[in-house]
Amino acid sequence: MNFGAYMECVLRCPYLEDEERDTINSILKSAREKSERSLRMPPGMKGNYVEPEYFEEAIQTTVYEGPRSKRLKTQVVRWLSVPYFFLGTTDSSSDKDVDDMDTKPHFFATGYTAEGEFFQVAQLWCLILGDCLVVSCARRAMSDLPGRLIDIVTLPPADPTHPLTGERAPVIEVSDGGIKVWLLPLEKCETWAGIRCKFCGSRV
Repeated sequence: MNFGAYMECVLRCPYLEDEERDTINSILKSAREKSERSLRMPPGMKGNYVEPEYFEEAIQTTVYEGPRSKRLKTQVVRWLSVPYFFLGTTDSSSDKDVDDMDTKPHFFATGYTAEGEFFQVAQLWCLILGDCLVVSCARRAMSDLPGRLIDIVTLPPADPTHPLTGERAPVIEVSDGGIKVWLLPLEKCETWAGIRCKFCGSRV
């Protein structure tokens, strides 16, 4: 994960207003200067990481609603860097030389993992602008998402002959992968803030 490339991707977003872009640029620059650290690497290799942190800043932008009507819109920009546990597999070509540090990933530990696997503390970077934009970066490939980490199901199945109201109204099903499942009414989850407030005070 390259923090410089992440910054460039965020700041190139075409949906940002000038005030939003300036604030986001300031926050990410601060994170880079204060929290980015170098990893201890083998000779010839370079690597950095960002210390775990959370930071937010409120910004105001002018919204024009007509030729003579305007108002101030307040949004909160949130930035967080969160560590998480990651279990991966080594390349088959390095299985025979698993004790050779030059032929296996330099950042893993194999203490209590199965043969051919490695354990790593990876990171999730996430920048949130109000309830309209989320830009995240993690060591999960896009191919891992469908059907494994995110599964979209309409409950109950859509039926065009009956109105989707009351008990038939669509819901969003959220699971922690264990025993907890949340059924969130779709009409109350139209914004990021709306979804987040469903878990306030809960240990998800």
